[in-house]
Amino acid sequence: MKRLILATIAFTPGVFLLVKSYSPSYSGPFEGMGRGERIDPLFFVLGLAACIVTGAVLIKAIRDYLK
Repeated sequence: MKRLILATIAFTPGVFLLVKSYSPSYSGPFEGMGRGERIDPLFFVLGLAACIVTGAVLIKAIRDYLK
């Protein structure tokens, strides 16, 4: 159970980095006009890597817990 909780806690910074990588910036007078969304590649790659690694550990921890 402890391993499952630690894997879940380790998964959250990866999700945070994925969310942080997206930055909307509206430059037009109307919503949706002149949209300049941007994804920061460094935060995106770090978040994606963290999610993949900790996600695999989390899936293994869930399988072990269900046995």
